[in-house]
Order: sequence, then C-alpha cells, then structure tokens
Amino acid sequence: MTDVPPDSLVIQIEPGSAPAEEIASLLIDVSRLYRLCGGSGLGFEAGTGSITEGE
Repeated sequence: MTDVPPDSLVIQIEPGSAPAEEIASLLIDVSRLYRLCGGSGLGFEAGTGSITEGE
C-alpha cells in the first residue's frame, strides 16, 4: 500500500479458504465498531475490493 494517511483504517484480507460469508461478516463487524467509535460506517461490495466510508 502506498501513501496511506496516518489516520486511515486499512484492512487487508487474505481470504485463503474462508467463504465469502465469513469475510462479509468480518467487514460488517468492523463497520459496526467504526460506528460505535463515532464514524459513519463502511460501505463495501463483494467482488470489487472496494470499501468506502459512510455508504
């Protein structure tokens, strides 16, 4: 990863043999935790590698 601002949340997932449902569950939990800390949550789409804040 290059030029990531120091206050950014970066998650790199090496899925191995984990099913997509387990990965989705992890990302949902991270989004909930982020909201509990005052963030706007995370938006993500399966298969795109895209995660955005507040969607």
